Amino acid sequence: MKQNEYICPKCGGFLKVNAKIIFIALKDDEKKGIILLNPELGDYKRIAHNTLELKDGERLTFLCPICHSDLSANEINRNLARIIMIDENGTEFKILFSEVQGEKCTYRICKKEIETFGEDSSTYVNYFGSGPQ
Repeated sequence: MKQNEYICPKCGGFLKVNAKIIFIALKDDEKKGIILLNPELGDYKRIAHNTLELKDGERLTFLCPICHSDLSANEINRNLARIIMIDENGTEFKILFSEVQGEKCTYRICKKEIETFGEDSSTYVNYFGSGPQ
């Protein structure tokens, strides 16, 4: 079975290696490091180097590990990041997820349909207005 692919919306680079999506995480105190996310939507396990000292409620900035672009979706909300997912059928989705440590919310968007994941998903759903961007 073909797996979902995750892509940087800026450079088109592939972000998933083996079973993890790879990002650079930048903290407000300028510390940065690699962070690995589970590609299964709704699974919020993260792996990061212990020097990042991630604390719940702390906002990170996710950067593409290839082009180093900021993946924040500031036009929707500064706490959300955006990447692209292509499923096993070749359908493209916008994926938005929280950059706030411990906040469990992800949105899979295709055209005007929004599918939500995570217990905190109601936090940002109203920012999409009449439809996703």
